[in-house]
Amino acid sequence: MSDQAPMTDTWGYRPPPVTPAVSREEAVAQVRAMATGDVTFTLERSWADVFCGNVVARLANGWTVEIFNDCDDLDYVDVVVAPDGRRSTFEDWLGPDDGGRDRFWEASTCLSEGEYRQLLQALRG
Repeated sequence: MSDQAPMTDTWGYRPPPVTPAVSREEAVAQVRAMATGDVTFTLERSWADVFCGNVVARLANGWTVEIFNDCDDLDYVDVVVAPDGRRSTFEDWLGPDDGGRDRFWEASTCLSEGEYRQLLQALRG
């Protein structure tokens, strides 16, 4: 008898495979590349058109980054999807010391102040 759980349940249901998540470091690398111009991107809708909500950026390297536009302010990265299908949301990147707050944009842990300004300028077009 095997110690491993069966691949299907009694009714033949097989759960979908678990896709590994995009790490916080990978997400930061893509956002930093957007800020510095190391990768070009197009927006599905313009930054000004959305004003309050997610703006979807399609990067030339195959990544997708959704950034929350909070009344013309870059608030946080909401979703990052890798070219291989891995996906994560900002909740996935919160650490145990975050106290439930999103700290993705703190300059000391993500982008420098200059990179932040460059990214916001690039998003605004």
